Amino acid sequence: MTHRRPLRALALTIYAFGAAALAACGLGYGANFDYPNEPPLPPGATVITHAKGWDDDDPMRGREVVIDIGSARPAELVAFYDERFPSAEGWLPGAPDPDVGGGHLVCLVSHSDERFDEYVEVYPTHGSRKSTRPPRYVVSISRLCAMPERDERTVNRCGLAGNWYPTNP
Repeated sequence: MTHRRPLRALALTIYAFGAAALAACGLGYGANFDYPNEPPLPPGATVITHAKGWDDDDPMRGREVVIDIGSARPAELVAFYDERFPSAEGWLPGAPDPDVGGGHLVCLVSHSDERFDEYVEVYPTHGSRKSTRPPRYVVSISRLCAMPERDERTVNRCGLAGNWYPTNP
C-alpha cells in the first residue's frame, strides 16, 4: 500500500531528528549542562515567586522569576535586560513561537555555547483580567540543547521552555 511510505518516511525523519539531538546533547539521559543563574533584577523590582524548570528528554534547564516592577515602566524593563544581555556578547533578538503565544517584551537568544542555546524572556503574567494588582512580569533564562542543524524557523524561538515551568501565577 502506498500510504505506508509517507508514514515510514515520517518515522525515519523523527528517528534521525532524535538521533541528532542525542548526539548534540550527549548519549546519556539528561542535559550535559547545568542551570543558568537566576535572572538579574532591575532596581526596585520585587520577586513574587521563583522556580526551576527542567526536562531530561529534550533536554532543558532554566530558572524563572515573577517580579513586580513597582512604578517602573515596561520600557525600562526592556532597557534593563537589553543592557544586561548585549549583542556584543552574542545575544540576538529572537521571536516568540507562534504556537506558544506572544506578548514578550524581551526575547533574546545566545548560541555562544556549543552544548546549549540560551534564551532570556520577559513577558507579562497571565493573571486574571479582573485583577487589581500591579502588573507582574515573568523573567526566565533557559538553556535548551543546541541542535546541530540550526535554522531560523526553530532556533530563535522564545516560549518553548515555558512548558517546563510551573503555571504562571
